[in-house]
Amino acid sequence: MKKNILASASILALGLAAPALAQNNQSTINQSGTDQSATVIQSGEDAEATVIQSNARNTATIEQGDNAGGQANVTQSGTDNDASVTQGSLNSLADVVQAGDRNTTTLTQGRAFTTSSQTNGQQALVTQNGDDNNVLAVQAGTASDMNVLQDGNNNDATVNQIGFANGAGDNAALVGITQSGDDNDAFVNQDGQLSDALVAQSGDFNTATVNQSIGNAPNPPGGPDPRVATATINQGGNNNDSTINQTGGNATTSARLMTATSTQNGDDNESTISQTNTLLTALDAQNEATVTQNGDDNNSTVSQDGRLLEAVVTQNAAGGSTSTVTQGGTGSFASVVQDGDDHSASTIQSGDDNSSFIIQSNVDNDATVSQAGADNQSTVAQSGTLNVANVLQNGSTNVSFTEQTGTRGVIDVDQNADDSTSIITQSGVVGAFAQVSQTGTNQESTINQVSQANGSNRIPGAFVTQSGADNVSNINQTGNHDVWSLNTNPISSPSAVVIQAGTGNDADLQQSGLSNLAFATQNGDRNTVIGLQSGENNYAISQQAGDDNVNNVTISTASPTNTLSQTQTAQTGDRNTSSIVQNGTVDGGTAVFLSAAITQTGDDNTSGLTQSGTNDVAFIDQIGDSNGSTILQNAGGLNNSVDSNQTGSDGLSEITQSGTSNSATLNQGGLDNDSFITQTGTSNVATVSQGSADNISTVDQNGTGNSAIVSQGL
Repeated sequence: MKKNILASASILALGLAAPALAQNNQSTINQSGTDQSATVIQSGEDAEATVIQSNARNTATIEQGDNAGGQANVTQSGTDNDASVTQGSLNSLADVVQAGDRNTTTLTQGRAFTTSSQTNGQQALVTQNGDDNNVLAVQAGTASDMNVLQDGNNNDATVNQIGFANGAGDNAALVGITQSGDDNDAFVNQDGQLSDALVAQSGDFNTATVNQSIGNAPNPPGGPDPRVATATINQGGNNNDSTINQTGGNATTSARLMTATSTQNGDDNESTISQTNTLLTALDAQNEATVTQNGDDNNSTVSQDGRLLEAVVTQNAAGGSTSTVTQGGTGSFASVVQDGDDHSASTIQSGDDNSSFIIQSNVDNDATVSQAGADNQSTVAQSGTLNVANVLQNGSTNVSFTEQTGTRGVIDVDQNADDSTSIITQSGVVGAFAQVSQTGTNQESTINQVSQANGSNRIPGAFVTQSGADNVSNINQTGNHDVWSLNTNPISSPSAVVIQAGTGNDADLQQSGLSNLAFATQNGDRNTVIGLQSGENNYAISQQAGDDNVNNVTISTASPTNTLSQTQTAQTGDRNTSSIVQNGTVDGGTAVFLSAAITQTGDDNTSGLTQSGTNDVAFIDQIGDSNGSTILQNAGGLNNSVDSNQTGSDGLSEITQSGTSNSATLNQGGLDNDSFITQTGTSNVATVSQGSADNISTVDQNGTGNSAIVSQGL
């Protein structure tokens, strides 16, 4: 508060104006009541003291010295109040007003009495209304400014300023400490330069602490010395605790222009903000932290060490939420918004220009984001219950977006290279699990899960690991995760797993239905797996090793409950192609499934398999080079089986079956052998074995119980 405002409140009201004469001190004591005590000791010149006391047993003591012309005014009304003012510097002003009982004010301004050093511009205003309030203030340095207003009972305010141009208020006559309510505590400690602290408390049993100790590099060129630290605490409610620590700065590492604001509008909230710059050489720090707590029982911690860091925390939760933000480096931004109860959010940033957004609602969600590197972006949105999300970004220009709606979902994202993108959406999932680990360049992973677990003994979810460059993995799961009921079914597995190592891998798995399982492993270059499952209890596994492999799996079953359609594909070599399409139904009362298995080893192999029927089984094994195999089992058939094995080179096999319980077996070795098998009817059997070279076999059976055996070139 400026000098003219203090004068208008006390000095001008008394009409004090004396000529500047040697030892021209003035004191006025006006007491009414019982057992009042007033003591004025003035040494120096042009000192003015006024004491006005009413009621009973009030005590006032003023001491002024060091030829500084200090002014002090004490007005006390009530009982058992105690005011002590000691001033020892130039331009000191003090105005103490206490109304109530058992209030205590102790104020010391300027240098100690026995020193010859000069301090300038100290100002003080203490106003207490209520009972049992206490103010303790010590000011030393230049241009200090301390203002305290307390309204209520059992409030405590402590201000300690050492340095130059510090203010517990400011030059616009704002009050440094304002307390209204009961049993509030405010502590301001300033040991440094050009700092401002503003504390406003309303409610009961609130505690506010500001610690400012700033040392700075030389002034920035072209302008005056700026305010280097500003701390503002606003507390409304009860039992809130807020602490702001602003430190740092030396001849080369500046902590200038740091701003911290803590606002508490509920009950039993805790907030701690710590700001410094000990790492980066610069003319300023410009760190900014804003914490707003509108609910109850929330806890927030913000730690900043670096430059151009910004943290914004908003806790609207009804109770029990925790937020921790730790920032280092330059230019990073962290935002935490919590609505609901019992959330936990942790953000750790090191490096440059990273951004993190955590949004939590509903109950008991947990989010952890760790960013190291530069230009990483992370968004975690949780609007369910008991969800967990962990995001780790080590590298540059990585992007992660995770969204969880549902219950007990788990997401783990690890990005340890550059330019990776991960998008995970979980909705309607109970116990969903999604994990992404990416190492390489230009990788992208997208996971969408919409499901509901119904008593499953496994974890529905998705697992993706990519290592290399230009890998893309997309998993989309929709349906219900239920128990695998047949003994031969896999009983404990995640819903989709993609593991890619190499360059240019692409895996796309889409599942819709109940209890689908897909597993793809690619090791090599430019491999592609596309799997689509729709129906109940589908099961697909694809493994590829080599170059330019392509595998397409399409499974569609809709039939009795607990059906399982199996597909297995393994390719080793270069430029292999496998396509499997299964459509139909399977008898849920047996352990016989609509099954297809393709194994290819060699180069330039091609295999295509299509099944549309019930309980059909097909196996294709190709070992060699440039073999081709096609199997077609038509809709309307039942219990047909095919086993095709090619171990030579440039072999061709085509098998078509329509009917019931037909069986075809092919074994081909050698070079340039061709086999064609067509069966319609019931219980037909065809067996073809070919070796050597340039053999051709054609089997066409229509009827019942036919048998054909062909052996050539063996």
